[in-house]
Amino acid sequence: MTRPLFLVASTLACQAALAQEPAQGFDAHGFDLAAHDGDLRDPLSVQRPGRMVQGDYFVSGVGEYAASPLLFSSEDVVTGDITRTSEVDNLTGLNLSMGATAHERVRFDLHAPLFLYNTDGAGANAPPTFGDMRLSSMVMAMAPDADEGGLGVGFVGWFDLPSGAPARFLGNRTIAGGLKAAATYETPLFTVTGDLGFQANPGITLQNITGSDTLLAGLALGFVATDAVGVTGELVMAPPFEKNAIAGAAFPAEGILSMRYRASSGAFFTAGTAAGLSGGAGVAAWRLFIGGGFGRIEGGNAPVIAETCPDGQPPVEGRTLADGCFSPLVVVATVDGQPHPAEISLLGPSGTTRDKVGPSGMTLRSLPNERWSAVATAGACLSGEGEVVTTGGADNFQIPLRSLRDSTLVLRVVDTNGQPVQGAVTQWSGADPSCYPSPRTASADGSIEEQVGAGTFDITVRAGGYQPFESTVQVARAETRELTIVLQPTQVEVTKEKIVILDKVYFETDKAIIKAESYALLNEVGFIINDNPDIGRVEVAGHTDSQGSDEYNLKLSQARAESVMEYLTARGIDPARLIATGYGETQPISTNRIPSGREKNRRVEFNLIDTDGGAQ
Repeated sequence: MTRPLFLVASTLACQAALAQEPAQGFDAHGFDLAAHDGDLRDPLSVQRPGRMVQGDYFVSGVGEYAASPLLFSSEDVVTGDITRTSEVDNLTGLNLSMGATAHERVRFDLHAPLFLYNTDGAGANAPPTFGDMRLSSMVMAMAPDADEGGLGVGFVGWFDLPSGAPARFLGNRTIAGGLKAAATYETPLFTVTGDLGFQANPGITLQNITGSDTLLAGLALGFVATDAVGVTGELVMAPPFEKNAIAGAAFPAEGILSMRYRASSGAFFTAGTAAGLSGGAGVAAWRLFIGGGFGRIEGGNAPVIAETCPDGQPPVEGRTLADGCFSPLVVVATVDGQPHPAEISLLGPSGTTRDKVGPSGMTLRSLPNERWSAVATAGACLSGEGEVVTTGGADNFQIPLRSLRDSTLVLRVVDTNGQPVQGAVTQWSGADPSCYPSPRTASADGSIEEQVGAGTFDITVRAGGYQPFESTVQVARAETRELTIVLQPTQVEVTKEKIVILDKVYFETDKAIIKAESYALLNEVGFIINDNPDIGRVEVAGHTDSQGSDEYNLKLSQARAESVMEYLTARGIDPARLIATGYGETQPISTNRIPSGREKNRRVEFNLIDTDGGAQ
């Protein structure tokens, strides 16, 4: 049965006839190593005219196992059946090579196979032997560009010295040689290479095998997988120029697949396999390759087309586009999902940064797969922390702030009889709004429970029919306390034309200095004005009794009215809403004192009485 993928080298009638013609032996190894210099784009057998740099050199060795590279065939003259037997089998050897670049357009290579083991046609083990030594040189006509790649063209010529064993079909009887033209096209990721030439061998006349000169052709496709790894596939063919009588020996072809790794030190490693695609001399059923070497090959670096990140900058040195491009990292503090100003302490790959930021947060630059952690605070009573691993896109790092109001105050609002006041409203103020709650309304039993942070706060409690209660409260961390707030009946009533005060405003005798006992009354007046924007402007009318001269009384009443106005203004009343007028001795207030066209403006008359009985 015909064995595909094996090469038919010659047809012999019998082994005895072959033994009588040892001089007719030839090289059936079938594999010639191209420059094996660690260039990731180079094929194993096809010659590639890549860029060369003067002074580059290499030494290498590729171990090889080849199954049945040479078959003998005999034909039954009666039946026409062909019988094939392996004359060279289990070929194990080491392909040694070295080379140096003498000029940027000229390189010299030396290839010497050492066959360590094989079996012959009788199944006997053969001792180690050298194969034919090959001295070759590549001359460049055109070299690819160092940065962009492109086209390369060269010519390779060689001589094979008869240092092998022709009787074992592992060497030629005399000097042989050949010539190839080669071309390559390379990009940063792949190369396409082809060569075409011939091998001139000594003549052969073995039974029905005549001649030995062959056409050589090869095609290779290389792929640069990484900066250190290349993969190459090859198709090599060596059809003889003279047709042989036995079918299946006319177009020997072999496919090769190899991988090459190169370290930054200059060392490199090669592994591969091959399979026969058709019958012919030197085509093995299959081969295995493994080896490596060392050298300087500056010209063997694949051209790199500069790639940039989305921001137009190159990747970080030592990284690729996948992991070396910066992208924005937006860090923002939130309260209930809404952005909030905060002070953020951020820990990232380059250290710690701390900054006060607004609601829009802070934007940093980050690389993919970086771990960032943050602690954020807003005032004394909002804090949060978080962690994120960047994805390489526009990452949004949100840090939720949580309240630290860990103190509980229970307010009991009662009247002067100790009865609960319903509907009372609390309002807090202080330096840090994060530490106190929003206004709350008391329940039916007059109680209000508040969560407050540590600090000092002003609290105001108000209810209809009562004077506002104001106080300063100091709260400790994690404190629980109950406060009783007594509301006094109101001293102010609002009529259509006046804010009527049910008590007096007391001054020091003959002065415009308000006594402290009137502060609560004036505070309530201030609340009334603030809570009723429809009142418009209010006249603070100062009056005196009949003691003293008219001029003195008018001056004192004006000063006291202005003093009351200043007090109310200090309490937050818009000065534009107040008019201070002194009337001197008690007398009716003229309605024409209020500017016309102010239908919403009202006046308040304060009856100013001196408790010491002096001038008022």
